[in-house]
Amino acid sequence: MKKIFLFLATAALAVTMNSCSSDDNSDSNGGSGAIGGTITAKINGVSKTFDNVVVNQETFTEDGGYTILTITGTMGTSTNELFKFDVEKGDVGADAVYSYSIEYKSAGSTYGAYNQQFTTVVQTNSDNKLKGNFSGILNSSNGETTVNFADGAFNIAY
Repeated sequence: MKKIFLFLATAALAVTMNSCSSDDNSDSNGGSGAIGGTITAKINGVSKTFDNVVVNQETFTEDGGYTILTITGTMGTSTNELFKFDVEKGDVGADAVYSYSIEYKSAGSTYGAYNQQFTTVVQTNSDNKLKGNFSGILNSSNGETTVNFADGAFNIAY
């Protein structure tokens, strides 16, 4: 009876150990990869959802150490249209997203927050969750073309 119990206990332990997976979401790129979540906005009045979100993390040792999250959202696997921004891990509030990093690409054109008419608010930035909203105007680098964003939101788990 002792041998049967020991065998069953060992088998149960082996099954349990094999069924668990690592909680590490990082890949060989140092903590980056495809993640769950969406970035949504009305762009020039048209509702769009960037449902393929990638979060790249880059850690710096200067100034006591910090990590920058680069968020890139595309529609499916197509890179024809994307929305990208940077935020320091753990930072929240109206100035959390680096305005110089906000970028929208569409139809071969790139738009940025060159005129500072774009606002973002990060409400959650902890426990591998990032949530906030945004709106405003992005300009082409020459300032001749603008893109209007309204009702923008991001809700990302990484």
